[in-house]
Amino acid sequence: MKKLAKLILGIAFIVLSSVSCNKDDDNASSNLEGKWEYSKEGTIADGVEQLTDYEHATGCAKDYLEFVSGGTLKDVYYQGSECTMNTDTGTWSKSGNSITIDFGDGAHSQTIVELTSTTLKVTDVFEGVSFVTVYKKI
Repeated sequence: MKKLAKLILGIAFIVLSSVSCNKDDDNASSNLEGKWEYSKEGTIADGVEQLTDYEHATGCAKDYLEFVSGGTLKDVYYQGSECTMNTDTGTWSKSGNSITIDFGDGAHSQTIVELTSTTLKVTDVFEGVSFVTVYKKI
């Protein structure tokens, strides 16, 4: 009976260790560097998020942000029926749960609400209105 209890306890330990490691591995890969496709956007009113799908130009590649190592940021978006690609280049830095970006018109900060290996969700306040943007890693 003692052997069975030890075996069950050992299996439980291995299972819990595996789950813990998987979560740690996901958090370790959760950084900003890479390409993030615009996914959803909206506002927060009375503590409730109101999100809609981001509208990409019809028939074009999807708009995205690219956080490049060394602090360079690229905002790539497509316009018109000819899907003209435009790129705005700026800088970025991260401190705690805040991202500061600057496209040459002054630094602007956003709060990171969620950052995983697949999702980036930020909030921003502009003229008293709270905005939310959700990105998916590509």
